This record gives sequence, C-alpha cells and structure tokens, in this order.
Amino acid sequence: MNITLSLLLTLLTVLAGPAWALTDPTQPPAQLLTRAAPAGAAAVTPAAPAAAALRLQGLRGSHSALIDGRLRQLGERWQGYQLLRVEARTAWLRDPEGRLLRLSLLPERQP
Repeated sequence: MNITLSLLLTLLTVLAGPAWALTDPTQPPAQLLTRAAPAGAAAVTPAAPAAAALRLQGLRGSHSALIDGRLRQLGERWQGYQLLRVEARTAWLRDPEGRLLRLSLLPERQP
C-alpha cells in the first residue's frame, strides 16, 4: 500500500508540476499589490515598469531587506535605487528617477 501511494503521489506531482513552475507561491498576486505612502509621507508616483520587477523577499529588523535575492542595507544604493526605510512588512526605496517606491511582503487589505 505504501509503494502504491508513493507512486500515485509522484504521478500527481509530475502531472501538476508545470502549473507550479509558472508562479512563485511566496508572492501575492500582482493585482493585489499596491503602492501607498505611509502617513505623513509625500505622495507616491507610480513606479516605472522596471521597478515593478523588484521583489521584496524578506526583512531583517529595521535595517535591511532581502530584495531580488540580495540583502540590502539601509541607505544602500544599487542600479539607481536606494533603500530608504524598512518597516514591519514593507521596504521603501527611491527609484532612479527619484520617485518613492513601496515594496510589500503582503498584499494590502481591501476595505
């Protein structure tokens, strides 16, 4: 029975595998991602298409964020971006054009 169950699960995994490869299960759906400024901050200008490709994958305290597979320190600059602030579930960047960009680990709740 145990071998049969293993074979069945393996077959199901192989058949469903290509669908899993299309999406990253750790990322919220794109339509749920929002970019809003914190209270008292200047309005956020819509990010450039290249900025939308940035992914926040984790946070380490209030001083660093894992963005696109690299740990970025507060104030660090790379490819025109600068990490400005790290909050509980959000990292704030300035993009190469000077616009404020918000990366969030979780989608915002809809009212």
